[in-house]
Amino acid sequence: MKRILLLSVILAPMVFWPSVDVSAQASTIAKALAPLPARSQEGATVVSWNDDYTYEVL
Repeated sequence: MKRILLLSVILAPMVFWPSVDVSAQASTIAKALAPLPARSQEGATVVSWNDDYTYEVL
């Protein structure tokens, strides 16, 4: 019983971590697309540049 409780306490926060990242990406995308007209926002691709000169498509 103690192992199950300990395991659930350790793993429970991991369920919410991806949702935090997704909401942060959604916020970043919304900021990047805000100045664009509505027609341009529909087909836009947002690219985030990393410090090592690589990029990530959001």
